[in-house]
Amino acid sequence: DIRAELFGREHPDYAVSLNNLASVYEAEHKYDEAEPLLRHAGTVLADTYGPLTRRGCSANVLLARTLAAMGHDVEASEILEAAFEAGPEAISEGMY
Repeated sequence: DIRAELFGREHPDYAVSLNNLASVYEAEHKYDEAEPLLRHAGTVLADTYGPLTRRGCSANVLLARTLAAMGHDVEASEILEAAFEAGPEAISEGMY
């Protein structure tokens, strides 16, 4: 990926790109492809902006939705509970 080469895998711009690609996969019901991208994006964005910020938890909200679609309801609930601490804005951002 060009952004990975340009910025590095831990750069927030790269994480946003992963999040966007994962959104496409999620919309196409390709959950197995979306999950690892969302996990990495969520980690980078939370580390960069803070785990309780809108940017920090938006990828994790999409991850929770993806996990729920895969039948991993317990993990999805745990992620959403953590996102809830950031406030309703953060949750609604990822639940479009």
